[in-house]
Amino acid sequence: MASCPIELERNGPTVGMSFTGEQAEKLFQRYLNKKVNWFESGECGLNNLLFFVECENDQDKYVLKICGRSWKKIKTESEVAAMNIVHKYTQIPLPKLVAYSSDNNNEFGVEWIIMTRCFGKSLRSSSKTNDIWPNLSIDQQKSIINQLVEYISQFIVIKHKNIDFIQIIDK
Repeated sequence: MASCPIELERNGPTVGMSFTGEQAEKLFQRYLNKKVNWFESGECGLNNLLFFVECENDQDKYVLKICGRSWKKIKTESEVAAMNIVHKYTQIPLPKLVAYSSDNNNEFGVEWIIMTRCFGKSLRSSSKTNDIWPNLSIDQQKSIINQLVEYISQFIVIKHKNIDFIQIIDK
């Protein structure tokens, strides 16, 4: 689990939650018409369970995010809307949204998001034993910071009327 206060580890949004390979197979078959041939649990975050999935005859690799029990519907829909906005208005590399359900009133009893998997390395780890950042040269660190500045500058030009959460509105 990601580094967090001990109380959240005991009583957090994912405590007692699980999702099996069999459930993932059913979900991918039903919503994507794809057959899962590889399923692996990723590091669980505080708010979500993460799984890595590969399917037969498919070059894409996927992340299945099982949303925790907090912030029903609004968290999932805000994340989906944010991903769509980032794809539409920026050149920021981001996973592609494949499918989602913001209604836990389904056969799996959870909200979920399926997105393509992006590969890379975390600059920091929760344990700090595998941190990459301190081992980078100053020039490498500057290059990463400049990339982040470029990404942030792309957000500044996106206009919005309200300071609020992002929401999907059915029309």
